[in-house]
Amino acid sequence: MPDFVQKFLNELDVVSRVFYPQRFNVPEESKNLRVLKFEVEEGVELGGLLFLHEKPNNYPTMIYFHGNGEVALHYEGIHQLFHQAGVNLAVFDFRAYGFSSGTLSYTALLTDPIPLYHAFKLWMEKEYSGKSAEEFILMGRSLGSACASALGAYPNATNITKIVFESGYSSTYDLMTRLFMLKHPQITEETLAPYSNDTYQKNIRKPTLIIHGGRDSIIPISQGEMIFDCIPSDVPKQFIRIDKATHNDIMLYGNMYFGPLKEFIEKKFG
Repeated sequence: MPDFVQKFLNELDVVSRVFYPQRFNVPEESKNLRVLKFEVEEGVELGGLLFLHEKPNNYPTMIYFHGNGEVALHYEGIHQLFHQAGVNLAVFDFRAYGFSSGTLSYTALLTDPIPLYHAFKLWMEKEYSGKSAEEFILMGRSLGSACASALGAYPNATNITKIVFESGYSSTYDLMTRLFMLKHPQITEETLAPYSNDTYQKNIRKPTLIIHGGRDSIIPISQGEMIFDCIPSDVPKQFIRIDKATHNDIMLYGNMYFGPLKEFIEKKFG
């Protein structure tokens, strides 16, 4: 059954409903912008952009997986808000997004982050020092919460100290059947479990922040609450509900969003 489910998740009909890829040309590098490209599988490279703080070595680096229909370049106009929250911002694209190679694949959302993390860690250690290369904060928005769930549960991601989910989901079955209207008699919560975010979230051992909009109709706030419930009770966790926010305007709520994010980033956990 797992082989069937994996094949189903990567079928053309499924990925054409799930993904909304956009492309962009590789931008020119500058003092505060580095172009990232790392091989995650033979012949497949994921691209991204690293938006550096003025004094990058003094700040941790956020590994950020964006939402559907977004690309790393979209964060060029708002990266300073993340800098103000206290991080360098490394935004990575999925396969076939931005200037990443490869073909669209749902299961790759769960597997690509592992080799990506190792390659990025080695590159950061070579290029930078201090907090920027030693302390990573993992964040996944919307569809990117699948990447954050898989990498967040990965025990060898030792440089990751904290995890943030924004507008994320816990049940992959809910995402597939409710949002994307994908039905199959062999696709159930049980058969999808090996590929479901909640399976990974139950194994997260890092302090976790969940931010969700109360008026999110794409991924309802109940999914964010499920993430909170899945994180083990002995792990420090916090839930921020922004009542009037929807799925795609949540960052516009300014200090209601970036205030708790900054506090979480700066907080010392034992």
